[in-house]
Amino acid sequence: MTLEHVETLLSPASIAVFGATERAGSLGGAVMAQLKETGFEGPLWAVNPKHERVLGLPCFPDAEALPG
Repeated sequence: MTLEHVETLLSPASIAVFGATERAGSLGGAVMAQLKETGFEGPLWAVNPKHERVLGLPCFPDAEALPG
C-alpha cells in the first residue's frame, strides 16, 4: 500500500455510518457523535432502516438510498 492510499483511507471525502442511531452506548451512535463533534467537513450519511433522522441528519434505509 502506498502513502497515497493511506492518505485516502485516513482522509475520506464522505462517510456513511451503517447502524447509525442515537441510542446511548451503541457503536453507531458513538461514531456519528464523534464525527459530528470533530467537525468532519465532508458529507456524513446515517444509514439505518429504523430511523428517519439521527443527530439531526437525514437517515437512509440502506446503501442504495444514499445520494452519493
